[in-house]
Amino acid sequence: MNAIEHRKNRLQVSSATKRAPSPVEILLVYGVTLAYIVGSGKLFTLSEPRWVNILFPIGLGAIPLIFAKVRGMSLSAVFPFASVSRRYSIRALLLVPGVLIALLPLSRILTPYMPVKEGTNQSTMALIFSNGFFYAFLSIVLLPAVSEEILCRGFILSGLRSVLGKWESIIVCAALFAVLHLQLIRIPFAFVPGLAISYIAWESRSLVLPITMHFLHNGILFCILWAAYRFPTGQAMPFISIFCP
Repeated sequence: MNAIEHRKNRLQVSSATKRAPSPVEILLVYGVTLAYIVGSGKLFTLSEPRWVNILFPIGLGAIPLIFAKVRGMSLSAVFPFASVSRRYSIRALLLVPGVLIALLPLSRILTPYMPVKEGTNQSTMALIFSNGFFYAFLSIVLLPAVSEEILCRGFILSGLRSVLGKWESIIVCAALFAVLHLQLIRIPFAFVPGLAISYIAWESRSLVLPITMHFLHNGILFCILWAAYRFPTGQAMPFISIFCP
């Protein structure tokens, strides 16, 4: 009887302190997230309400957080915000401009084979920018940086870490992150920064640098796009709008 009770207590403790999502749980949350993205896109297309662009990225982070909490996972383990060393901080800061530079020749190679629908990204960006700087900054830079990293480098990567090796986890995480962007032309331009961010997340075991990298990446592109919007030259907004992951 004591042995049975001891085993039961061990199982209860193990369940209460579950540290990482299983592959099935990753797929479940990923599927729900994809459905959420598609549904939000339909809503935006139908009515273009201002609040969708604010609530949408918040939902991306809320889905894995709520799931992890309900499943009894350790939030501090699945979504770690530990301090990071100077070495990883320097690597992260160097990778941000490096990735942006790498995307330029990549765009020249790929875009002839994956043309962008005329005006699609430009019109979307212009619509967001028309609501003001603060609204656009929240929608494009700050909220996606936090929420997408909670989902991808938090929930997904913490689960992959327990079942795959280093580079397998980094590549799979970057691929899943890229596919979330749905548009074929945007997938490779999300995959490349996704690799860099996933690498830093794996090495640092913290979301601090991934969020910072994502923020800086989108922030640099945002500044260029905002300048193009505020000071129009009669040409379409820069093609780099597809670089925003």
